[in-house]
Amino acid sequence: MNLKTNYPDCLYNSHKDLNLGSVHLRYLDLQTPSLITIFELERPAVLAYSQLAEIQASLGNAGNDDFVFKGLFVLGIAQFESMLNDLMINMLCFYPQKLTLLKHTPVDERSPGIGVGQEQLLNGEVISQIIENNVNRLAYSSLDNFLKTFAKVFSIEEGDLKLSQILDQLIEIKETRNLLLHNNLVTNDFYIKKTHTVKRANEIGKKLTVDKAYTEDSLNLIANFIEAIVTQIRAKYGHFTILPLLKKLFVFNFSSPIINFDKFCTLNEEKDIYDGPFNMPDGRSSSEDFFLEFWQAQRAGLPITRPALVHLGGSVRKLAFLTEVFGEFRFPYW
Repeated sequence: MNLKTNYPDCLYNSHKDLNLGSVHLRYLDLQTPSLITIFELERPAVLAYSQLAEIQASLGNAGNDDFVFKGLFVLGIAQFESMLNDLMINMLCFYPQKLTLLKHTPVDERSPGIGVGQEQLLNGEVISQIIENNVNRLAYSSLDNFLKTFAKVFSIEEGDLKLSQILDQLIEIKETRNLLLHNNLVTNDFYIKKTHTVKRANEIGKKLTVDKAYTEDSLNLIANFIEAIVTQIRAKYGHFTILPLLKKLFVFNFSSPIINFDKFCTLNEEKDIYDGPFNMPDGRSSSEDFFLEFWQAQRAGLPITRPALVHLGGSVRKLAFLTEVFGEFRFPYW
């Protein structure tokens, strides 16, 4: 399966570091539309799949070195776990109200607290840090618990991910990784209790192996699961592209019935962006004039003729929000 993201040309300058989720959290008080795009949402999974493919290629060239097999096995599991956390954080940044789904989820008593540091307070990133802390706390719970909460947060049916068919295998893989890192692959009480229908030992004290075949099977299973996740995310959220978001932002910016996005500019559905020429409607206010020129400037590079902020009245924070949004996009000129 090809999991490469097909970015529109308008994101040429920003697709590698698009971070609209953080912008959305900083301006929740404005009741802005969600800044979700499929490109940012799926990025952790697409990157993890690519990195996993590199790990699998390295495994094929590893000869018969058990030490290399074990290293690649651990690296593959780490990529998978990091991907799950990052996907969850991305979704919660766009829809922080979904945090309630994590609040009622039981977690391991050894999980870290959810305090907020001084740096996050000073940077105005409290909600972002709360989201990250809650996701990291959830990650200390069982994999079963995490993946079922993951499905709820993304509004994906567990059956669509075939979770019941592979969950016990994933749990066994994770517990084997824990034994490798912490108990020299010797089974302990944690392994016996946490694994279910898939076990490689039923008693404490047995030495497990992580050879090439086991590593290969484990990485293949994870790669297939990532494919299933991306397939479901694209099916449910694939319509969240750039132009639909821009349409919502334009409506958020302008409430006057005389100002319409499709009359102000050309909506290029094929390239997922808005183009010129630009038409300024008659009867606009000074603040509307400012913001229309602001939108025009992002694609045409033309100056704002009356840039004094006095024209904005109570809309200065709205300008700050839009400046950050377009600062993330960094659109080329049309």
